[in-house]
Amino acid sequence: MPSILDSLVAQGDHTGVLFPPLNFSMILPGVYRSGHPHKTNFPFLDSLNLRSIMYLSPEDYRHDTHSWAQERGLDIFHVRVDVSKDPTVEVDEALVREALEKVLDERNLPILLHDNKGRHLPSILAALLRFVTDWTLEAALDEYRVFLPPEDDWVREKPGKSKKEKERAADLQLIARFPLDSLTYDPQHAPPWLKRTAL
Repeated sequence: MPSILDSLVAQGDHTGVLFPPLNFSMILPGVYRSGHPHKTNFPFLDSLNLRSIMYLSPEDYRHDTHSWAQERGLDIFHVRVDVSKDPTVEVDEALVREALEKVLDERNLPILLHDNKGRHLPSILAALLRFVTDWTLEAALDEYRVFLPPEDDWVREKPGKSKKEKERAADLQLIARFPLDSLTYDPQHAPPWLKRTAL
């Protein structure tokens, strides 16, 4: 019996319907974000003419997505950044900087930034990229919140466990204090949207 994903792929082949990955969105021209793509999403991603794909996770890349990217000759950036279960612990600033600097090179664009659900790590990068392009801190933080789940979507409370919040204090702190002037890039290969708002 075929899976739901197999049925969607087969249906898409006949109807021309394309299915974006979970929580897909464009951050800036040539910069996209999402959750982990599945094979049903590959035709949609093919339509973006990507040059590279970035996986933001300490886990190994899923075989089907890694194979798809290799077959298309995409540059694969695997930034092994993790989100602590403790909402007061920041993600590794050096790894965030590494990820951002890949995006600030137009030779890597168009690029898809993704983790497994397309929530926290792509949201941090999206907010910082908004900050880089002269958005206010308040607007950048709003960008961070766009794909966070509603409170009732979190795992239900269990005895002895505190309820998770929609946003992580450490993420907000990192975004607010991130040293944008520490980012390095080659002005010759900066994306047009960065050239208009040079760091």
